Amino acid sequence: MRLLYVGLTRARDLLVLTVERERPQPWLHLLNAVWLKPCESPLRLPGRGQLDCRTLNLQPPPPGQRGGGSAEGFWFTGTIFATSRLPAIVTPSAQPPTPQAKVMDVVEFGRRLPLQGRPDDGDLGEAIHAIIAVELLNPGRPDREACTARILKGFGIESAVRLEDVLPMIDRFRVQIESRFHPKSWLVEVPFSLHNSSGQRVLGFIDLLLETADGWIVIDHISFPGPRSSWEAEALSYSGQLSCYRGAVEATGKA
Repeated sequence: MRLLYVGLTRARDLLVLTVERERPQPWLHLLNAVWLKPCESPLRLPGRGQLDCRTLNLQPPPPGQRGGGSAEGFWFTGTIFATSRLPAIVTPSAQPPTPQAKVMDVVEFGRRLPLQGRPDDGDLGEAIHAIIAVELLNPGRPDREACTARILKGFGIESAVRLEDVLPMIDRFRVQIESRFHPKSWLVEVPFSLHNSSGQRVLGFIDLLLETADGWIVIDHISFPGPRSSWEAEALSYSGQLSCYRGAVEATGKA
């Protein structure tokens, strides 16, 4: 409304309203001015006044006759196609799978997280992410159950996930990581920003970074309730995202 007000009140001598015939004009209807009808001349104001008004119907000439100007306007010779450009920002989670990626090993560390009902996938994933981050950074805290309960309640899934299920699962996850990678340090929800070889800015958060004697390990944890037969395909669908994370780590000179 503010922009429309400015557009209508700044003209000194002439105001041009461009509309398409037989198409709705929602911006013009914002005025609630039933008297403002572009096809009438003169325009009769709500009071006794009137305004001179001229309606000009413009029709483009055939394509072969375009390119010339007239008193009524200039028509370009043809459609101008913009040069396609890459997106300025690259979102890791939106990247397609990496063709050369493959699943080398499937590791199972106990039963799956039981769910009561059908919680929202997004809320479930965000809650588990938060709980994993807290538990990996601060293992064995005396208030871990109260903290986990707050997180589950904050995401509205306290009736779908039980403390006695989620905490042992994360404990098994930590034991598996320690026995497999022997990390020297743990970094969770690591933000990064870099420019790739195409000049695009890549932004994201790495769920878990492990510093080991052999280099850095990238772990992306996803909540997936699908059957075991779908695990490999689901994992590979995130390979493009993992590739972005690997590029972010290698950009710092780390292996």
